[in-house]
Amino acid sequence: MRRIVGWVLLVAVGIAGALWLVRSGVLDSDGTADSTTAASTPLRTAEVIRTDLIVTEDIEGTLGFVAGDPVVNRLVGTVTALPDEGATYGFGDVLYRIDASPAVIAEGSIPMYRPLSSRSADGPDVAQLEAMLVAGGYDPDGDIEIDEDFTSATRNAVKNWQDALGLDDTGVVELGRIVFLPAPIRVVEVRPVVGSVIRDGEIVVTTSSPRTKVTARLGTADQGLLGEGDAVVVELPDGTDVPATVTSVGTVAQRSPDGSSYLEVEIELDDPAMGEGFDEAPVTVTFETERAEDVLAVPVTALVALAEGGYAVEVAGPDGRTRLVAVETGTFADGLVEVTGDLEPGTTVVVP
Repeated sequence: MRRIVGWVLLVAVGIAGALWLVRSGVLDSDGTADSTTAASTPLRTAEVIRTDLIVTEDIEGTLGFVAGDPVVNRLVGTVTALPDEGATYGFGDVLYRIDASPAVIAEGSIPMYRPLSSRSADGPDVAQLEAMLVAGGYDPDGDIEIDEDFTSATRNAVKNWQDALGLDDTGVVELGRIVFLPAPIRVVEVRPVVGSVIRDGEIVVTTSSPRTKVTARLGTADQGLLGEGDAVVVELPDGTDVPATVTSVGTVAQRSPDGSSYLEVEIELDDPAMGEGFDEAPVTVTFETERAEDVLAVPVTALVALAEGGYAVEVAGPDGRTRLVAVETGTFADGLVEVTGDLEPGTTVVVP
């Protein structure tokens, strides 16, 4: 599907207008021609239809895994276990082990930057810890109130969590024992090797989104045509059309090498399985820019440009004689144009 560009319409209408001038009549005040002609040759015709007209636009995109932030180690010791490249890890999973002790993934937007214990000052990182403990079932009696205060209930739940992991139940979460991440990750590259000594601040793995996404560039001139939650269609490299949904639209314009500016758009396939096997694959994203529902429409080529301005269509009668009917045009899409005038569905119009 493609947007109908203006010059196509002008050429089509211009040709139709020229043909009309050859066999023209003059419009009466009611918009119909007062003279009729008998066709000497069979006319090409089409019917006026009632339909929905949808205008679409295409932008190019790439289907693949979106790069994420690397995971930085905060423990010190010998690497004894590492994750698998290409595997996905979520909340509660052990990502790697140092000196045989686990570094565990938990949900949170604030990286761990200090040990957490009853001596810790209040803070949002404490709330992240408490949310992890409650979600994991380590507060069976429901004593924890998820806030920024490390209480005795928090300490007891930490001990339960440490017991489950095979750690000493000190009630103190050492720096680096938890890897807070905003979302599950896919491991792209593992940096250290098992047996190596790792230090605080070293990158353990580079990451990406766990599922493929489409990233596309929306020209700044089209800003506002797409928004979060909008439905689109993604054409995969094999020609398959897949429903998808816009998940984000950038708010800061970026500049491409050719000097044009754009907003980055992220899109997720409604069925993620359809994206399996594709990475850095070129795709086409189609989205609606205009819709006219339940309107009368004729082929664009049926329009006749009138010398005095405006448009008409040439209606063919059952006896082969024709007359002009003035129309007003609306939405153009897929070779059709919305028309209003003295027309009914099923009316036969000449298509030059």
